[in-house]
Amino acid sequence: MGGSRSSTKTDFGVKVIAGYSVHGIQQSTTIPANSALGNTAPITKTIQVWRSSDLRLPLLTVISDPLGGTTTSQYENVSISIPPDSSLFTVPAEYKTIPAPQSRIIASQTN
Repeated sequence: MGGSRSSTKTDFGVKVIAGYSVHGIQQSTTIPANSALGNTAPITKTIQVWRSSDLRLPLLTVISDPLGGTTTSQYENVSISIPPDSSLFTVPAEYKTIPAPQSRIIASQTN
């Protein structure tokens, strides 16, 4: 069987996406030829993440995998200038608060 998997990390630096500064990192993992998968050539999967430290979100993620294809996830129309509607944080009128049941602590002792 082939050797073990190898992994590399690449720093893409900083760019702007949707008006926000993001930092890009790519992680590549290569499965060598003749692995337990039965592949005759190496298989390389890459995950690229562009993260905004201001938003604490990855604004763009691209996963490229020859076995599963390419998947891209991206946030659009992101805005932090408009506060969320306060009704989102209001408990509905039909809900009521009830006290939680008292918990009992059972102690055991062994001699």
